[in-house]
Amino acid sequence: MNALLNAFVKRHVSKLRSEDQITAALDRYVRPRIGDTSIYDLKRRQIVELLDAVEDKAGPVMADRVLAHVRKAFNWQAARDDDFLSPIVRGMARTKPKERARQRVLTDDEIRDIWQALETADVPSCYPRYVKMLLLTMTRRNESADMNAAEVEGDLWTIPGKRYKNKLDHVIPLSPDAKALIGEKPKRFKGNDWFVFSTTDGKRPFSGFSKAKVSLDLEIAKRRKAEGRARMPHWTLHDLRRTARTLMSRAKVPEDHAERAMGHVIAGVRGTYDRYSFLDEKREAFQKLADLVAIILKPRAGNVINIASAK
Repeated sequence: MNALLNAFVKRHVSKLRSEDQITAALDRYVRPRIGDTSIYDLKRRQIVELLDAVEDKAGPVMADRVLAHVRKAFNWQAARDDDFLSPIVRGMARTKPKERARQRVLTDDEIRDIWQALETADVPSCYPRYVKMLLLTMTRRNESADMNAAEVEGDLWTIPGKRYKNKLDHVIPLSPDAKALIGEKPKRFKGNDWFVFSTTDGKRPFSGFSKAKVSLDLEIAKRRKAEGRARMPHWTLHDLRRTARTLMSRAKVPEDHAERAMGHVIAGVRGTYDRYSFLDEKREAFQKLADLVAIILKPRAGNVINIASAK
């Protein structure tokens, strides 16, 4: 099994942005339990026992993530090996898709905690700007991480379909607050296609998600402890996207405009025949989002409203 994992990581996982996460899961949970077993001797029972152990130690969601990584490795091997049959079958997952869907929306206090902790956390200099961009543009993790100057013209950021989930170009009118997060082009950089969020002076996009997030969480926890407050519940960078969409509703952005700002495709006949770009409407939506975030960060007396109670 270890030989398969070594080849899988080298030839497939190493090309992915999630390389660190996948490799860590395989090293932590899979290799110690079945690493020394031949892939031709593996039984379904052993896979089930592996998932049981992961679930007991880290929960059902992590068990399903490990299952997905192992299934991918087995499928990768099966495409290259006439004699290998994967022992994974349907029904091994520990959760259902609806149960895995997250509902986490950050409260106003949590947004303030994140913003304040970003100023003092031991993270790369680009990371605070990057996290703030995720909220102000409602983008997914890699969409903002891979942002480069060639995609920005004026106040319009066009994420090309080749790296957007629905495979369509997505145009985001940047609010002044979001535009300010782009920063200046490094003086030492040669060329025009530089990455906005980078630890290599624009040569490569930021990728140290896990380490930076751990540092940020530690800083939030330290601040909360000093103030006598409970630890902040677990949150992910993707929760910022869900939170931003909730904030748009709170700011009275029409549902259609908010969905288009989020990059969702409008279903049915309307989505097929309505080719209007909605740039003005999206620009207004993102400005309302930025205005509300500004109010949350510096609330006036009588203006502190928790998102959870406003839904």
